[in-house]
Amino acid sequence: MKDKLDEQVKNNKFISKHLKKGAVDIRSRDMSKEDKENFRKAAKGIAFSVILESVPPHFHVQFKK
Repeated sequence: MKDKLDEQVKNNKFISKHLKKGAVDIRSRDMSKEDKENFRKAAKGIAFSVILESVPPHFHVQFKK
């Protein structure tokens, strides 16, 4: 997987905008309310923004502006 991602970066061709924009999505549908609160607190310490989206249920975690 790492080799594939490195190749995409080298060729400036990405399967996901997340690779270029510095973001990840984390599934939240099986998280409890407490899990979500704890995840948000932990992610805010390292991320630029943390957004809980509903369709599909996930956190969008952005590392760059």
